Amino acid sequence: MLNCICMHPAIPHLLELQTADQRISALRTEIDSFPKRIREADLKLTGARNALAAAREANTHSLTERKKFELDVQQWKDRAKKYREQSGAVKTNEAYKALQHEITNAESEVAKAEDRQLEIMMGGEDSERRVKSAEVALKQAEQAIAAERKEIEAQQAAKKKALDAAVAEVTGVLDELGEIARGIHPAVLTNGGLRPALKVLARRSAVPVSLDVQVTGRLPESAEMTTMDIVLPLGDPAGLR
Repeated sequence: MLNCICMHPAIPHLLELQTADQRISALRTEIDSFPKRIREADLKLTGARNALAAAREANTHSLTERKKFELDVQQWKDRAKKYREQSGAVKTNEAYKALQHEITNAESEVAKAEDRQLEIMMGGEDSERRVKSAEVALKQAEQAIAAERKEIEAQQAAKKKALDAAVAEVTGVLDELGEIARGIHPAVLTNGGLRPALKVLARRSAVPVSLDVQVTGRLPESAEMTTMDIVLPLGDPAGLR
C-alpha cells in the first residue's frame, strides 16, 4: 500500500531547468559585455597616447619658432653691424643720417626679436613640462589599463567557467527528465525491484512522501512495471495519491 500526496516528479526538475536557463542568459549577457569593457579601457590608453603626441608636437613647434627668432635676431644684428661699418665711410651728411636710421631700425628689430625669443623660450619650458607630465600620465595609464585588462580577463574566464557549469547542469537536468519520462531508473527497478524503485521516486518528490510498501520479495516484471506506471502517471502533476 502506498500513501502519499505530491506533485509530478518532473516539476522540480523543470523549475531547476528554468532557474539554470535564467542563469545562463545572465552569464552570456555578462560575457558579451567584456569585449566592450576592454575596448573602453583601450580608449583610455589611446587618449593618454594622443595627449602625449599633442604635447610633443607643441614642444617641437615651440623649438622651431625659437630657432626662427634666434636666426632673426642674428640677421638683424649682422645688418646693424654692417650699417655701422658703412657709416664710417659715407661722404655726405644725408647718407650718414640714412645709415643711422637703418641702424636704429635694425636695433629695434633686434629688440623685438629678442623679446619674442624670450617669450617663446618661456613657452618652451611650459611645453617641456607638459611633455614630461604627459609621459608620466601615459605610464600610469598603461599600468592602470594593464591591471584593468587583467581583472576583466579574469572575470571573463570565471564567467565562462560558470557558464560551462550551468550548461552542464542543464544537461544533467535534461538527462534526469529523460529518465523520468522513461519511468524512473529502469536499472533500479530491474535490478532491485519495486521497493528500491519506489524509494528513488520518493526521494525525488518535491514534498514529503510516506511509503508503505507491503511487498516481500520480487513481483513479476510485468506487475512491477504496471505498478510504476500507476504510481507515476506522466500526465497528472498530482498523480501520486
